[in-house]
Amino acid sequence: MAQHRVSKFGNQVNNHETKFICGPIIIVLPSANFDSTEAFQYARVNRRTRGGDLVVYRAGYWPKSKVFNLKFNDLSNSQKSSLIMFFRLTLGQLMTINNHEGRSFSGVITSPEAEAVESRGGRWSVDVVFETED
Repeated sequence: MAQHRVSKFGNQVNNHETKFICGPIIIVLPSANFDSTEAFQYARVNRRTRGGDLVVYRAGYWPKSKVFNLKFNDLSNSQKSSLIMFFRLTLGQLMTINNHEGRSFSGVITSPEAEAVESRGGRWSVDVVFETED
């Protein structure tokens, strides 16, 4: 029996799915692969002094962001088509992702040109880059 957790939005979150939510549009996909990555990006200024020393400056109030590289494999043709339509309908809009760990993130998909690659047996793979402010 699958375990379920309740997200902060009160929705049931299955441990094996990822939800993309943008207003009334919701798409549910199988969870991203374990090789998906999460990286932090910070705004900073790098300068070299006349003596050649490197000085790095970053103010605490400057924006920080997280970038998620999500890899979805083994998608059906209908899941792939739904994801591509979701990209077209929500391009540049703020959305929420509820991941398989029950965590929610608000941000923007920064890879609207993501390609769907056909793999074995008519299944599809899609890489999605999602950026959120921390």
